[in-house]
Amino acid sequence: MARIKKELGFSWLIVLIVALLISLSLYDLSPGFSANTKTLLEKGQTKDIPPTSMWLELGVDGVPIARLITRASSCPVIVTDGQSHPMEIRLRPTDEFPVLVCEYKIPIAIKSIQINGKSLPLLKPNPQKIAVIGDTGCRLKGKSIQNCNDPKQWPFKEIAETVANWKPDLIIHVGDYLYRETPCPKNDSGCAASAYGDFWQAWQDDFFSPSDKLLPVAPWIVARGNHELCNRGGRGWFYLLDPRSLSAQCQNYTEPYSVSLGDFDIVVMDSALANDLKAIPEQVEVYAKQFKQIESMTTGPSWLLVHRPIWGMGQTIQQGQPKVYTANYTLQAASENHLPPLISFVLSGHIHMFEILGFEDKRPIQSITGNSGTALDASLSVPIKGIEIAQTKSVGGTSIGKFGFMTLERKGHNSKHWIAKARGVDGLPQATCEIENLQVICKT
Repeated sequence: MARIKKELGFSWLIVLIVALLISLSLYDLSPGFSANTKTLLEKGQTKDIPPTSMWLELGVDGVPIARLITRASSCPVIVTDGQSHPMEIRLRPTDEFPVLVCEYKIPIAIKSIQINGKSLPLLKPNPQKIAVIGDTGCRLKGKSIQNCNDPKQWPFKEIAETVANWKPDLIIHVGDYLYRETPCPKNDSGCAASAYGDFWQAWQDDFFSPSDKLLPVAPWIVARGNHELCNRGGRGWFYLLDPRSLSAQCQNYTEPYSVSLGDFDIVVMDSALANDLKAIPEQVEVYAKQFKQIESMTTGPSWLLVHRPIWGMGQTIQQGQPKVYTANYTLQAASENHLPPLISFVLSGHIHMFEILGFEDKRPIQSITGNSGTALDASLSVPIKGIEIAQTKSVGGTSIGKFGFMTLERKGHNSKHWIAKARGVDGLPQATCEIENLQVICKT
């Protein structure tokens, strides 16, 4: 009798497994889907749902990529020069990222783009007005808690709208998008109900929702920051923003690439892993090879976009006295403090202030725009001129510890002569710097 019950129990187990497999087959579990997410999509989701976010990104070899994030169940068509094309699926919804990410690589000669009846702006050759933002997210990490619900304490949404109203020809984000890494403390109204971690809701709260009005205004070039490392926000970076085809694994390093803007290029370098405070041999070896690649890629006037500044300065207080620190030792060792002669300007973030520096040995101008939302660092309280850094001295520039962004406007039509302005949240200039011939002269 016990044996019969055992056999009957085993038979019922087989029946249950078969029934479960049949029920699962009712869902179209294509890669990236879960049954849960599929059910959510089927509840009232149609292809006519407007996109959550839509923008044009300049990718490898300057190829424009139209990208879109939606909660619809299928990608919309894209209309280029009056011709309709299906957008490709970059990411199918998952439990962690319950959105559909669509993209379409735009042929260079295309003159118009529309998605769902809305136009996306193409790159204007030889852009005249460039907006630079960086370090935009709201910091939630351990005991470092920023008031995300107060626009005065976290003004990224207002900054994004100010930049949109300025109507740039190009938008550059120097990296660090996701700062919501740990839960908001209980009973803290400043960040109550905030999402956190490398999940869609945190990415939406920290970047996509506040930049909603800015995303479709102009083409973007985006850099990866250290907050987008694989053990931090790497999943969201590769799913949502990285310009390359989506790889199966998160990558610690990605190859540099160049974007032609007409009469000058921007070379984009992934410095996410580069240690600031010491030159780690394994990292130095990788980045040294990348600097060699960059040398072969620069065939005309160029800028370098790299999240961690090669020659950045910050300030700490030790025993009640200000002390200047410099970084990045890994990138300094890898580059040997020399960039190709055709590179005249380095765009970075990472240090949470605005800073622009010229150097005694006429190396490229270093700018830092790390003040577009996250909790600020103090600006330098000591004179910039004469500070020793990486075998040279600083001879010009300025440092401002206030929220804002940077704009770059040509002086005339010369790609080598620019006016850089540090602007506040409201867009009013805080400093004006003239850049030419590897020199920077600032007025505050």
